[in-house]
Amino acid sequence: MSNAASVNNSNKYVNWLEDSITKEYLNYYEYSEFKNILPIAKGAFGNVHRANWKNLDTILVLKSFNNEKSTLKEVINEVGLWLSDLNINSKVVPVVKITSEGPFSRKYNKVLWNHKERNYIINQMNSYTLVLEYADGGTLNKYLNEHFNELKWKDKFCLALQLASAVSCLHEHDIIHRDLHANNILVHEKNIKLADFGLSRKIAEASSNTSKVLGVIPYVDPKRFNNNKYQLNKKSDIYSVGVIMWQISSGHQPFENMEYGINMTLAIYGGKREEIIDGTPIEYSNLYMKCWKQKPDERPDARYLVSILNSISKVKEKYIELEKNVRHTEIISDNSTISMSGNISTAHWLQLMAENGNKIAQYNLGECYEYGDGIEKDEIKAFEWYEKSAEQDFDIAQCQLGYFYKNGIGTKIDLKKAIYWYNKAAENGNKVAQYNLGRCYEDGDGVEKDEAKAFEWHKKSAEQGDDDAQNSLGCFYENGIGTEKDPDLASYWYNKAAVNGNKFAQYKLGEFHQYEVEDEVKAFEWYKRSAEQDFDIAQCQLGYFYENGISSEKDLEKAIYWYTKAAENGNKVAQYNLGKCLEYGNGTKKNEIKAFEWYKKSAEQGYDCAQYTIGIFYYNGIGTEKDSEMAFCWYLKAAKLGNELAQCKLGKYYQYEMGDEDKAFEWYKKSAEKDCNEAQNELGFFYENGIGIKADFFKAFYWYQKAAENKNNIAQYNLGLFYEYGYGVKKDEAKAFIWYRKSAEQECIDAQNKLGTCYQDGIGTEKDLKMAIYWYKKAAKHKNKIAQYNLGKCYYYGIGIKKNDDKAFELIKESAEKGYSKAQYNLGILYESTIGDLKEAVYWYNKAAENGDKTAQYNLGKYYEYGISIKKDEVNAFEWYKESAKQKHDDAQNKLGYFYENGIGTIKDTAKAIYWYQEAAKGGNRIAQYNLGRCYKDGNGVEKDENKAYEWYKMSANKGYSEAQHQLGFFYKNGIGIGRDLRKAIYWYNEAAENGDKIAQYNLGLFYQYGDGINKDEVKAFEWYKKSAQQDENNAQNNLGFFCENGIGTQKDLRMAFSWYNKAAENGNEIAQFNLGRCYEDGNGVEKDEIKAFEWYKRSAELEYSNAQRKLGLFYENGIIGQVDLMQAAYWYKKALDNDATDNPSKLKSKTKKSKKMFSWFKCF
Repeated sequence: MSNAASVNNSNKYVNWLEDSITKEYLNYYEYSEFKNILPIAKGAFGNVHRANWKNLDTILVLKSFNNEKSTLKEVINEVGLWLSDLNINSKVVPVVKITSEGPFSRKYNKVLWNHKERNYIINQMNSYTLVLEYADGGTLNKYLNEHFNELKWKDKFCLALQLASAVSCLHEHDIIHRDLHANNILVHEKNIKLADFGLSRKIAEASSNTSKVLGVIPYVDPKRFNNNKYQLNKKSDIYSVGVIMWQISSGHQPFENMEYGINMTLAIYGGKREEIIDGTPIEYSNLYMKCWKQKPDERPDARYLVSILNSISKVKEKYIELEKNVRHTEIISDNSTISMSGNISTAHWLQLMAENGNKIAQYNLGECYEYGDGIEKDEIKAFEWYEKSAEQDFDIAQCQLGYFYKNGIGTKIDLKKAIYWYNKAAENGNKVAQYNLGRCYEDGDGVEKDEAKAFEWHKKSAEQGDDDAQNSLGCFYENGIGTEKDPDLASYWYNKAAVNGNKFAQYKLGEFHQYEVEDEVKAFEWYKRSAEQDFDIAQCQLGYFYENGISSEKDLEKAIYWYTKAAENGNKVAQYNLGKCLEYGNGTKKNEIKAFEWYKKSAEQGYDCAQYTIGIFYYNGIGTEKDSEMAFCWYLKAAKLGNELAQCKLGKYYQYEMGDEDKAFEWYKKSAEKDCNEAQNELGFFYENGIGIKADFFKAFYWYQKAAENKNNIAQYNLGLFYEYGYGVKKDEAKAFIWYRKSAEQECIDAQNKLGTCYQDGIGTEKDLKMAIYWYKKAAKHKNKIAQYNLGKCYYYGIGIKKNDDKAFELIKESAEKGYSKAQYNLGILYESTIGDLKEAVYWYNKAAENGDKTAQYNLGKYYEYGISIKKDEVNAFEWYKESAKQKHDDAQNKLGYFYENGIGTIKDTAKAIYWYQEAAKGGNRIAQYNLGRCYKDGNGVEKDENKAYEWYKMSANKGYSEAQHQLGFFYKNGIGIGRDLRKAIYWYNEAAENGDKIAQYNLGLFYQYGDGINKDEVKAFEWYKKSAQQDENNAQNNLGFFCENGIGTQKDLRMAFSWYNKAAENGNEIAQFNLGRCYEDGNGVEKDEIKAFEWYKRSAELEYSNAQRKLGLFYENGIIGQVDLMQAAYWYKKALDNDATDNPSKLKSKTKKSKKMFSWFKCF
């Protein structure tokens, strides 16, 4: 271009400037009015000075530019941009100021001031100059270096929000900064002032061949690194914002320990980013990580940043009213360490205008005080200025005043006044106020709840195009709130809101089409539109659609993409779903560590499913170190939020880890009531066994049935048991079989074994040994020890399969080695009876007993008691009986009672004896019932009670216990505990005798001998005596000897008589001993032998038999086997008399007569 053309262009720019001044867009100030001018910086673009204007203390900055055409053009273009675009937005405070030397300055030798734009222009020699405010904090970089330790997170949020707001304002006016970094962002009075929003960039490009890019590498969009022609754009600014947000969180420059250069460039381009600083709120770190995504399309826009930062900071409440009211954003132009925001001047001029009654200024001044923009924050003053503006009928101020009253900001909460001002603003057509008023009527805040009025106000707002109100109106029509349900109108308003870009309505339409219309294609479309607006719930749902191939082909990669988007936006469900994909390798490489991280993020946001899963990860050490305490902590969190799986897991934790069955029961119950079938089964088990609650078979059955119907295979098995045995329900083996089969088909191996038993024994179905073997084999294949044992028995006995002793032994041994006590016990039998290895037999008996087999414990007790295949040990016998008794083995309980009663293997304790007899008797043990009868009869360990004795004997006798039967006969014979009844006595003696009871046989012999209650029959008497005698009953043996001696009921046979007398005598029968002495004395059935006669008389006499005592006295008196010994004779005569007196006083007279001589000897003594 020629010099002339260049001059013409320059003149064009100067003319434009003159025209702006002439039309009073700009004001002009004398340069001489600036005092204390000091240089600050010098560069290719011009010079920077600091100065005071007139006599004010305010420090300003003067920034000059050279007169090069390109520089002048860009300065004028940028000023024009401010005047044309930014000026229309009251939220942006323009701060570009300009002046020129030459004819123009000579004509206008003064400073220019435009009240509306607040732009200064001065003339400074031969250059153009900007007038800027001095930033007291310097650059953000400097500010963070000096003040970082003073910053709290609320301050960091505030800085980030101010930065995002400024960038958002630029982007709204299609201005791209392109050079954001911490050295061209300024801080004044703790507020961010964005410098160099394009003006200085353009100047710098014209003034220098290169910008100092190396110093700002970490802030530059990586897309620029491999393409110099790549045009930096809004998403490039967002990348820079993300890096600066990290710097605000850390207080450090990015990659400060790394050399700036090609290596850093390559690393960042390859995806390297700074690490998250410990203690950074997850929402904040998620946000800046989104900003520095490699792909620009994956970065959010500036409005999204503002929205999220607003929602997570304390600067603004996360509420619709504040979203509807726009905040002032201040931006200044500078690429140096100096800033000029104009806030002080803004507040000053707003103050003047507000005091002059300008309602808009009053509102704006209220905003300045509310947010501390250019003035100290003061919510009371904010309230006052909003009130003044509102009283002038400014609807925006009225709406804001309603908000202040509602939330108690700058004043006390006053819901009535809030409603009043919302109503005023709403009546004035403010759609935000109409919406807010509708919300108040909907929720009953400050006004009586009135859904009809809520509907009306939402409708008014919606008709004005408020998309939130349109969305709410759709909800009202859908649910019939304040109006009749109308699906068509609901759809209409959702559509209106959705078309207007309301992401919530778009999501709602997606739900509507998915669940109501069942049009998954359209549902997908609306979810996608909402998701593309960064609505995390829609993003999560879209991921779900892709994952499961709903309305489109299954695409796990896209599912991961959308789950990731939603997860990074903080959606806890998406974070959980992403964790699942990583855990199982769905659509991505399996990575349990990353899965754990996403689960944890979700869990920390309170998502109960994630909390439960993170508990599992901690418990099992998946993706993290094993930590039972942390596992419990997360289970508890999830359980408290109502997660039924976590509640069930917590129940198990309390039951098995902590041993607190009461709490376990509580958690199982909560989980079961939420339909968790595992918890329902556990609850059934608790009720069945009285764990943490009183045993209740009916409730146990109820919960087993609930769980079984919910397809819990273990519960189905348990329900089968209840039907089989009639626990809590009427016994029904057919139903038992059905539930066993359902459980078995769901691979419950216990049920498979049980099904085999049903087929083998014909329980609930016809016997089918082939099917029995099938199910036994199926369960045994899964190493079910009971099935192995049952199959082993089948092989041993040849049941349903060819007999195979080796296979039987192998299976039973394998079952025994797995700890099945019945197999262990039977293995012991095999070793003892088949193999003849008593050592191994005892070993397995012990194993079975130690593993809790009550039968084995009982039998082992018997082995120890009687010394069978093991050394006799009554103490060990007692211990094993005790273990078995605790498991309600009635024979063991009876034995334990007997041991306590007689002090065998333990200290004698009749009270405990009675207790265990009673326990066994309750279980129907006839021997224990007999023992109880005996104790009541004798008053042993219990108060003597012949009636109770009779009752217990009768119970035992009815069960065929011979000893009880003969005792019952005795009771009837003698009228003990019941009226005397010889017929019944004979009946019970006969029952006992037929059952082999030798005493009953003896007593029955007596009845037949003497004809008591029955026809006398000495032959039958002899037969019963003989049966009893053959069982070593000495009384019967003696009587049998008497019958043989005298030919009663049989032929006389003195030798047989002698033989039976001898047996009875050896068995300690004193009468038989006397009779045997008599045989020896008289030579009946044996050679006469007076010495042996004397010996047997003596043995009988020592047993207090009086006849023998008299015989012994006679032997001593007459010296039959030696010298006469009258003293011994007298002694034995007296013993006989005393015993006679005791036994039968009526016979004393006759016996005394026969012993006259004896009495004469008494007199000598």
